[in-house]
Amino acid sequence: MGSLLKGHYTDWVYNAEAYPASGMGGANVGPEFTAAEFQALQELDQRDARLIAIRNLKAADFISTLEGAVVASNRWQKWLQPDEVGCDFAQLAPARRLWLAQTGARYVWTAPAVVAARRVLYSHLTLVAPDPHAYVVDRVAHAIERYVDAFGLFAAATLLYP
Repeated sequence: MGSLLKGHYTDWVYNAEAYPASGMGGANVGPEFTAAEFQALQELDQRDARLIAIRNLKAADFISTLEGAVVASNRWQKWLQPDEVGCDFAQLAPARRLWLAQTGARYVWTAPAVVAARRVLYSHLTLVAPDPHAYVVDRVAHAIERYVDAFGLFAAATLLYP
């Protein structure tokens, strides 16, 4: 019938190029792309923190806002380890909270507070960088390229837009 399988939890696999050879025609890699977006925004948020100190601006607090939206969504609870069940988010170790915020970010990118904080972050950074959004997009595109190569999707755009 020409059907292919889709791999779930394909993020960060070391052998993505083996997927097509095994009959996989698709891969769920959204969390990996969200991580690339999150990490780029985290870097920009850190740059904003340095910038506001010398420019007397109110911090965008993007990562804090994003974390708050993830917490409010309750999506973070689905990734709790057995010894974490029943804990408040604030009780978790900082590295664990960061991972949970990164992992849950894909569910709250469009939350109004997150969109507003991102807008403030970008407006601050345009004072010292030509296009902060392009920086984020480039980081996500780099993560996507690995799968374009592995799955041989070089002409994929022509399939969608002949």
